[in-house]
Amino acid sequence: MDQTVISAVLLPNADDSKRLVDCSASINSQADSLIQLDSTYLPHITIAQFIAPAEEAVNLWKEVEHLAGGVTEITAAGINFHIDNRDDMMWMDIHFVKSVAVAELQQQVCQTAFARSFKPSNSTGDSFRPHCTLALFPGHAIPALQLDDLELLTMTYTDLTFAVGINGKHWTFTEISFPRA
Repeated sequence: MDQTVISAVLLPNADDSKRLVDCSASINSQADSLIQLDSTYLPHITIAQFIAPAEEAVNLWKEVEHLAGGVTEITAAGINFHIDNRDDMMWMDIHFVKSVAVAELQQQVCQTAFARSFKPSNSTGDSFRPHCTLALFPGHAIPALQLDDLELLTMTYTDLTFAVGINGKHWTFTEISFPRA
């Protein structure tokens, strides 16, 4: 079985998703990002990522779908630039407050995934940082940017949908496997 990255995420509501897509497009118009949120690279808040066969996404969902609705809101806490020295890249993320409910969601998803022998692909436990990636830049230089929708960086996102899916290039969330639309 081929290994892929399976993610557990929180999907923003349609209005907030559009705002995130617009923000990512604005960033990409000012600096060369390797990704841009759109209908291919879906706006999402990462809860956990695992290396496992793609076919296992259904089994993970069956065991964690009861957690849906446990986190209905999450508050943004600014911008984060995260350097990836392995690939000489820098991520630009919206950082979110790790509430007790969000930390517990990640812990429960991880327990289930680890019991299935999934390998973590992002930070877990105390080092877990919920985030929404807006851009990915080659190198480590922070580009000069003007963000028009600053509210995205501090607002509380509501009406979230818990989902499991598959990641594509650069760990972007490209496929909602469950729940099915």
